[in-house]
Amino acid sequence: MINVQIAEENLQQAFLLANYLTKDKQLNIINVTNDAENTIDAYFDSLPDVLILSSSLLKSTGVNVLEYLCTFSLKEKNKCNIIILFEDSPKYRFSYVNKVFRVIEKPANFDSIYTAIHEIYNSSIKKPNLRRVCYNTALRLGFNLNSIGTTYLIDCVIYLFERKTSIFDFDHLCHEIAKKYETTSKKVKWSLRNSISSMYRYCNPKMLQALFPEYDGRKPTPKYTISVATEELLKLYMNE
Repeated sequence: MINVQIAEENLQQAFLLANYLTKDKQLNIINVTNDAENTIDAYFDSLPDVLILSSSLLKSTGVNVLEYLCTFSLKEKNKCNIIILFEDSPKYRFSYVNKVFRVIEKPANFDSIYTAIHEIYNSSIKKPNLRRVCYNTALRLGFNLNSIGTTYLIDCVIYLFERKTSIFDFDHLCHEIAKKYETTSKKVKWSLRNSISSMYRYCNPKMLQALFPEYDGRKPTPKYTISVATEELLKLYMNE
């Protein structure tokens, strides 16, 4: 069973969405709220698997609610995936991207929301969300999640994971990531090196060893970091 909370200023619209989603017996709507304070209280009372959070709420905004939720401990801030519903294409750059699974423009198509939930959970069996696992690991290592280099690093790992390999041509990989972000391979490489160097400067070596048993103690290069991270991710998902 996937427990879902809906936070939407328009209660009529919220209950229409709730009725639509509960046609699927795997989905359980545990809370429907329309103001920021009750949304936060309900969230911590029930700790949903998925929070569908509208940008429009009474007394505050969805963005403020998101930021409030993310001021708590690492354990608390990663308990659920959040789907944001925006009035229009958001200009806001989410600081807490590890918590946001999908941003959907309003008026939202109910089927799009339903599909997003099932992309998080496959056939009601709760599995770690791939990008979320990467962000959690990056947080534990001390990476700056607002750094574009960290974003590139995670995208590199996911790109290789989806191809089920940790063996790769580094130049080709950077080229593929550069195409996605409409930048140059040189900038991707530079950003990766900066992000990894910053992490290595401040990270406890014991943490690296704990997260990556194959880590051999050397200063990690981008290629080595991506390779080791992908190997560990493949092991994790093969054991699920």
